[in-house]
Amino acid sequence: MEKIGIKVDKSLTESLNLISNLLTKSLSVSTSHIVLANEDNDNTSKHEETSVKNIHLKTLIKSDFLDIEETTSSNKYPFKGLDSNIKSFTIAPIVSSTGNKLGHLALLDIKERTLTIDEKSLLTDFTHTIAATLEKHLENQQLQLVFTDLIHKTIHDLKNPLTSISLTTELLKRKADDPKMVGNFSEKLDKANKRLFSNLEDLKSTFPIDERSFKLNNTEINLDKLLENIKKETHNIEVDIKKSPEINVFGDYNRLKEATKKLIDHIGSTAIEIKLHIIDNTAIIEINSNGTITDTTTTALAISRTLIQMHKGKIEIKENGYAIYLPFDVS
Repeated sequence: MEKIGIKVDKSLTESLNLISNLLTKSLSVSTSHIVLANEDNDNTSKHEETSVKNIHLKTLIKSDFLDIEETTSSNKYPFKGLDSNIKSFTIAPIVSSTGNKLGHLALLDIKERTLTIDEKSLLTDFTHTIAATLEKHLENQQLQLVFTDLIHKTIHDLKNPLTSISLTTELLKRKADDPKMVGNFSEKLDKANKRLFSNLEDLKSTFPIDERSFKLNNTEINLDKLLENIKKETHNIEVDIKKSPEINVFGDYNRLKEATKKLIDHIGSTAIEIKLHIIDNTAIIEINSNGTITDTTTTALAISRTLIQMHKGKIEIKENGYAIYLPFDVS
Protein backbone atom coordinates (compact mmCIF):
# COMPACT_ATOMS: atom_id res chain seq x y z
CA MET A 1 0.00 0.00 0.00
CA GLU A 2 1.57 3.29 -1.10
CA LYS A 3 1.96 6.17 1.34
CA ILE A 4 0.85 9.61 0.14
CA GLY A 5 2.80 12.72 1.16
CA ILE A 6 0.55 15.60 2.23
CA LYS A 7 1.75 19.11 3.01
CA VAL A 8 -0.02 20.30 6.14
CA ASP A 9 -1.14 23.92 6.36
CA LYS A 10 -3.30 25.92 8.75
CA SER A 11 -6.54 25.17 6.88
CA LEU A 12 -5.98 21.40 6.93
CA THR A 13 -4.95 21.47 10.59
CA GLU A 14 -8.15 23.31 11.53
CA SER A 15 -10.29 20.81 9.57
CA LEU A 16 -8.61 17.79 11.15
CA ASN A 17 -8.84 19.27 14.64
CA LEU A 18 -12.55 19.89 14.14
CA ILE A 19 -13.09 16.26 13.09
CA SER A 20 -10.93 15.02 15.95
CA ASN A 21 -12.87 17.08 18.50
CA LEU A 22 -16.17 15.77 17.19
CA LEU A 23 -14.89 12.19 17.30
CA THR A 24 -13.63 12.55 20.87
CA LYS A 25 -17.03 13.76 22.04
CA SER A 26 -19.01 11.25 19.95
CA LEU A 27 -17.19 8.21 21.37
CA SER A 28 -16.55 9.70 24.81
CA VAL A 29 -12.83 8.87 24.74
CA SER A 30 -10.11 10.79 26.55
CA THR A 31 -8.31 11.88 23.41
CA SER A 32 -8.06 11.18 19.68
CA HIS A 33 -5.10 11.70 17.38
CA ILE A 34 -4.81 11.86 13.60
CA VAL A 35 -1.29 10.85 12.60
CA LEU A 36 -0.43 11.42 8.92
CA ALA A 37 1.80 8.94 7.15
CA ASN A 38 4.42 11.55 6.22
CA GLU A 39 4.28 13.91 9.19
CA ASP A 40 6.38 13.99 12.35
CA ASN A 41 3.65 15.90 14.17
CA ASP A 42 0.08 14.81 14.68
CA ASN A 43 -3.22 16.62 14.99
CA THR A 44 -4.63 16.18 18.47
CA SER A 45 -8.00 16.70 20.13
CA LYS A 46 -8.23 16.39 23.91
CA HIS A 47 -10.98 16.47 26.47
CA GLU A 48 -10.45 19.49 28.66
CA GLU A 49 -10.94 17.33 31.75
CA THR A 50 -7.92 15.12 31.04
CA SER A 51 -4.24 15.73 30.57
CA VAL A 52 -3.25 12.77 28.40
CA LYS A 53 0.26 13.24 27.03
CA ASN A 54 1.17 12.21 23.49
CA ILE A 55 4.87 11.42 23.85
CA HIS A 56 5.77 8.59 21.51
CA LEU A 57 2.49 7.87 19.74
CA LYS A 58 3.99 7.74 16.26
CA THR A 59 6.78 5.45 17.46
CA LEU A 60 4.15 3.11 18.95
CA ILE A 61 2.22 3.07 15.66
CA LYS A 62 5.37 2.34 13.65
CA SER A 63 6.46 -0.49 15.92
CA ASP A 64 3.14 -2.23 16.64
CA PHE A 65 0.39 -0.98 14.33
CA LEU A 66 1.95 0.36 11.13
CA ASP A 67 0.59 -2.34 8.81
CA ILE A 68 -2.88 -2.84 10.27
CA GLU A 69 -5.73 -3.02 7.75
CA GLU A 70 -8.70 -2.76 10.11
CA THR A 71 -9.64 -1.21 13.44
CA THR A 72 -7.62 -2.77 16.25
CA SER A 73 -7.98 -2.29 20.01
CA SER A 74 -5.64 -3.15 22.85
CA ASN A 75 -5.84 -3.01 26.66
CA LYS A 76 -2.27 -4.18 27.35
CA TYR A 77 -1.47 -1.60 30.01
CA PRO A 78 1.02 0.05 30.31
CA PHE A 79 1.66 1.20 26.74
CA LYS A 80 5.32 1.73 25.96
CA GLY A 81 6.11 5.42 25.56
CA LEU A 82 2.61 6.70 26.41
CA ASP A 83 1.45 8.38 29.58
CA SER A 84 1.03 5.89 32.42
CA ASN A 85 -2.68 6.64 32.89
CA ILE A 86 -3.60 5.35 29.38
CA LYS A 87 -5.54 2.10 29.91
CA SER A 88 -6.86 1.42 26.37
CA PHE A 89 -5.67 2.14 22.86
CA THR A 90 -7.56 1.83 19.53
CA ILE A 91 -6.02 2.38 16.10
CA ALA A 92 -7.71 2.56 12.69
CA PRO A 93 -6.04 3.02 9.27
CA ILE A 94 -6.91 6.05 7.14
CA VAL A 95 -6.98 4.90 3.53
CA SER A 96 -7.68 6.90 0.35
CA SER A 97 -10.35 5.99 -2.20
CA THR A 98 -7.57 4.54 -4.36
CA GLY A 99 -6.26 2.31 -1.55
CA ASN A 100 -3.24 4.39 -0.50
CA LYS A 101 -2.26 4.75 3.18
CA LEU A 102 -2.79 8.32 4.38
CA GLY A 103 -2.21 7.78 8.08
CA HIS A 104 -3.84 6.48 11.26
CA LEU A 105 -6.59 7.50 13.64
CA ALA A 106 -5.80 6.66 17.26
CA LEU A 107 -8.11 6.71 20.29
CA LEU A 108 -6.64 6.78 23.80
CA ASP A 109 -8.60 6.41 27.01
CA ILE A 110 -7.76 6.60 30.70
CA LYS A 111 -10.09 3.70 31.44
CA GLU A 112 -10.22 0.21 30.00
CA ARG A 113 -12.84 -0.18 27.33
CA THR A 114 -13.74 -2.13 24.20
CA LEU A 115 -15.57 -0.48 21.33
CA THR A 116 -19.03 -1.82 20.52
CA ILE A 117 -19.99 -2.79 16.97
CA ASP A 118 -21.83 0.53 16.56
CA GLU A 119 -18.83 2.48 17.87
CA LYS A 120 -16.50 0.68 15.45
CA SER A 121 -18.89 1.51 12.62
CA LEU A 122 -18.90 5.16 13.68
CA LEU A 123 -15.09 5.14 13.85
CA THR A 124 -14.96 3.77 10.30
CA ASP A 125 -17.23 6.59 9.15
CA PHE A 126 -14.84 9.09 10.72
CA THR A 127 -11.82 7.56 8.96
CA HIS A 128 -13.67 7.88 5.63
CA THR A 129 -14.44 11.53 6.40
CA ILE A 130 -10.79 12.19 7.28
CA ALA A 131 -9.60 10.43 4.12
CA ALA A 132 -11.97 12.50 1.97
CA THR A 133 -10.73 15.69 3.66
CA LEU A 134 -7.09 14.74 3.05
CA GLU A 135 -7.73 13.78 -0.59
CA LYS A 136 -9.50 17.06 -1.31
CA HIS A 137 -6.66 18.97 0.33
CA LEU A 138 -4.08 17.06 -1.73
CA GLU A 139 -6.03 17.70 -4.94
CA ASN A 140 -6.25 21.43 -4.23
CA GLN A 141 -2.57 21.43 -3.31
CA GLN A 142 -1.65 19.88 -6.66
CA LEU A 143 -3.98 22.16 -8.58
CA GLN A 144 -2.55 25.24 -6.91
CA LEU A 145 0.95 24.15 -7.94
CA VAL A 146 -0.15 23.62 -11.54
CA PHE A 147 -2.01 26.92 -11.55
CA THR A 148 1.07 28.76 -10.27
CA ASP A 149 3.30 27.12 -12.91
CA LEU A 150 0.84 28.02 -15.64
CA ILE A 151 0.63 31.63 -14.44
CA HIS A 152 4.43 31.93 -14.47
CA LYS A 153 4.58 30.46 -17.97
CA THR A 154 1.90 32.84 -19.23
CA ILE A 155 3.59 35.87 -17.67
CA HIS A 156 6.89 34.83 -19.26
CA ASP A 157 5.25 34.43 -22.66
CA LEU A 158 3.47 37.75 -22.27
CA LYS A 159 6.78 39.59 -22.29
CA ASN A 160 7.79 38.50 -25.79
CA PRO A 161 4.65 39.53 -27.72
CA LEU A 162 4.28 42.76 -25.75
CA THR A 163 7.89 43.65 -26.45
CA SER A 164 7.41 42.62 -30.09
CA ILE A 165 4.33 44.83 -30.41
CA SER A 166 6.25 47.85 -29.23
CA LEU A 167 9.34 47.23 -31.38
CA THR A 168 7.43 46.09 -34.43
CA THR A 169 5.16 49.13 -34.36
CA GLU A 170 8.19 51.40 -34.41
CA LEU A 171 9.92 49.41 -37.17
CA LEU A 172 6.80 49.27 -39.32
CA LYS A 173 6.62 53.05 -39.19
CA ARG A 174 10.18 53.29 -40.48
CA LYS A 175 10.01 50.47 -43.02
CA ALA A 176 6.54 50.97 -44.45
CA ASP A 177 8.11 51.09 -47.90
CA ASP A 178 9.64 47.59 -47.58
CA PRO A 179 6.79 45.03 -48.04
CA LYS A 180 9.03 42.01 -47.43
CA MET A 181 10.27 43.29 -44.07
CA VAL A 182 6.77 44.33 -43.06
CA GLY A 183 5.53 40.83 -43.93
CA ASN A 184 8.27 39.10 -41.91
CA PHE A 185 7.65 41.20 -38.82
CA SER A 186 3.90 40.75 -39.12
CA GLU A 187 4.31 36.97 -39.29
CA LYS A 188 6.53 36.87 -36.18
CA LEU A 189 4.14 39.09 -34.27
CA ASP A 190 1.20 36.91 -35.31
CA LYS A 191 2.94 33.74 -34.04
CA ALA A 192 3.80 35.39 -30.71
CA ASN A 193 0.22 36.54 -30.23
CA LYS A 194 -1.20 33.11 -31.10
CA ARG A 195 1.07 31.53 -28.49
CA LEU A 196 -0.08 34.06 -25.93
CA PHE A 197 -3.77 33.49 -26.66
CA SER A 198 -3.20 29.74 -26.55
CA ASN A 199 -1.76 30.06 -23.02
CA LEU A 200 -4.66 32.24 -21.93
CA GLU A 201 -7.14 29.69 -23.30
CA ASP A 202 -5.27 26.98 -21.37
CA LEU A 203 -5.81 28.97 -18.20
CA LYS A 204 -9.44 29.61 -19.00
CA SER A 205 -10.31 26.00 -19.82
CA THR A 206 -8.23 24.36 -17.12
CA PHE A 207 -9.06 26.80 -14.33
CA PRO A 208 -12.43 28.46 -15.08
CA ILE A 209 -13.01 31.49 -12.89
CA ASP A 210 -16.20 30.54 -11.08
CA GLU A 211 -17.29 28.68 -7.99
CA ARG A 212 -16.39 25.34 -9.62
CA SER A 213 -12.79 26.32 -10.38
CA PHE A 214 -11.21 23.32 -8.67
CA LYS A 215 -13.88 20.75 -9.50
CA LEU A 216 -14.12 18.31 -12.38
CA ASN A 217 -17.04 18.84 -14.74
CA ASN A 218 -17.51 15.15 -15.46
CA THR A 219 -19.40 14.02 -18.55
CA GLU A 220 -19.27 10.92 -20.73
CA ILE A 221 -16.37 11.32 -23.17
CA ASN A 222 -15.74 9.33 -26.34
CA LEU A 223 -11.95 9.03 -26.43
CA ASP A 224 -11.82 8.53 -30.21
CA LYS A 225 -13.63 11.82 -30.78
CA LEU A 226 -11.50 13.56 -28.18
CA LEU A 227 -8.31 12.44 -29.93
CA GLU A 228 -9.66 13.38 -33.36
CA ASN A 229 -10.39 16.90 -32.08
CA ILE A 230 -6.89 17.11 -30.64
CA LYS A 231 -5.47 15.97 -33.98
CA LYS A 232 -7.28 18.79 -35.80
CA GLU A 233 -5.81 21.35 -33.40
CA THR A 234 -2.27 19.92 -33.45
CA HIS A 235 -0.04 21.72 -35.92
CA ASN A 236 3.42 20.72 -37.17
CA ILE A 237 2.97 17.18 -35.81
CA GLU A 238 1.59 14.29 -37.85
CA VAL A 239 -0.81 12.38 -35.63
CA ASP A 240 -1.76 8.81 -36.59
CA ILE A 241 -4.67 7.48 -34.50
CA LYS A 242 -5.06 3.71 -34.69
CA LYS A 243 -8.70 2.64 -34.88
CA SER A 244 -10.10 0.83 -31.87
CA PRO A 245 -13.45 -0.26 -30.40
CA GLU A 246 -15.45 2.66 -29.03
CA ILE A 247 -14.15 3.63 -25.59
CA ASN A 248 -16.06 6.02 -23.32
CA VAL A 249 -14.92 7.35 -19.94
CA PHE A 250 -16.35 9.84 -17.48
CA GLY A 251 -14.19 12.90 -17.01
CA ASP A 252 -13.68 16.60 -17.56
CA TYR A 253 -13.41 17.05 -21.34
CA ASN A 254 -11.37 20.28 -21.30
CA ARG A 255 -8.89 19.03 -18.73
CA LEU A 256 -8.38 15.63 -20.39
CA LYS A 257 -7.90 17.40 -23.70
CA GLU A 258 -5.40 19.84 -22.21
CA ALA A 259 -3.41 17.05 -20.53
CA THR A 260 -3.21 14.98 -23.73
CA LYS A 261 -2.31 17.96 -25.92
CA LYS A 262 0.54 18.94 -23.63
CA LEU A 263 1.97 15.41 -23.73
CA ILE A 264 1.81 15.38 -27.53
CA ASP A 265 3.53 18.77 -27.74
CA HIS A 266 6.10 17.73 -25.14
CA ILE A 267 7.26 14.69 -27.11
CA GLY A 268 8.93 17.04 -29.58
CA SER A 269 8.52 14.70 -32.55
CA THR A 270 7.17 15.54 -36.00
CA ALA A 271 5.15 12.31 -36.10
CA ILE A 272 3.39 10.29 -33.39
CA GLU A 273 1.14 7.26 -33.18
CA ILE A 274 -1.76 6.98 -30.73
CA LYS A 275 -3.32 3.67 -29.68
CA LEU A 276 -6.39 3.06 -27.51
CA HIS A 277 -7.17 -0.11 -25.57
CA ILE A 278 -8.72 -1.38 -22.32
CA ILE A 279 -7.20 -3.40 -19.46
CA ASP A 280 -9.09 -4.19 -16.22
CA ASN A 281 -11.74 -1.45 -16.51
CA THR A 282 -9.05 1.10 -17.34
CA ALA A 283 -8.77 2.96 -20.63
CA ILE A 284 -5.19 3.36 -21.86
CA ILE A 285 -4.04 6.01 -24.33
CA GLU A 286 -0.58 5.22 -25.70
CA ILE A 287 1.29 8.10 -27.33
CA ASN A 288 4.39 6.88 -29.15
CA SER A 289 7.01 8.61 -31.29
CA ASN A 290 10.14 7.55 -33.13
CA GLY A 291 12.27 9.54 -30.67
CA THR A 292 13.38 9.06 -27.07
CA ILE A 293 11.89 10.90 -24.11
CA THR A 294 14.72 12.61 -22.22
CA ASP A 295 13.21 15.57 -20.34
CA THR A 296 10.72 14.41 -17.69
CA THR A 297 10.67 17.46 -15.43
CA THR A 298 8.97 20.16 -17.50
CA THR A 299 5.98 22.24 -16.48
CA ALA A 300 3.96 20.74 -19.35
CA LEU A 301 4.47 17.22 -18.01
CA ALA A 302 3.71 18.31 -14.44
CA ILE A 303 0.45 19.93 -15.57
CA SER A 304 -0.56 16.84 -17.55
CA ARG A 305 0.25 14.50 -14.66
CA THR A 306 -1.81 16.55 -12.20
CA LEU A 307 -4.80 16.82 -14.53
CA ILE A 308 -4.76 13.04 -15.09
CA GLN A 309 -4.38 12.38 -11.35
CA MET A 310 -7.51 14.48 -10.81
CA HIS A 311 -9.28 11.77 -12.82
CA LYS A 312 -7.83 9.07 -10.51
CA GLY A 313 -5.52 8.09 -13.36
CA LYS A 314 -1.79 8.15 -13.95
CA ILE A 315 0.82 8.82 -16.65
CA GLU A 316 3.53 6.28 -17.35
CA ILE A 317 6.71 7.58 -19.00
CA LYS A 318 7.99 5.22 -21.66
CA GLU A 319 11.21 5.27 -23.65
CA ASN A 320 9.52 6.72 -26.73
CA GLY A 321 6.35 8.28 -25.36
CA TYR A 322 3.66 8.11 -22.71
CA ALA A 323 0.77 5.95 -21.56
CA ILE A 324 -2.27 7.59 -19.95
CA TYR A 325 -4.33 5.33 -17.65
CA LEU A 326 -7.93 6.44 -17.04
CA PRO A 327 -10.32 4.42 -14.85
CA PHE A 328 -13.91 4.31 -16.08
CA ASP A 329 -15.19 5.47 -12.68
CA VAL A 330 -13.71 8.77 -11.45
CA SER A 331 -16.21 9.42 -8.64
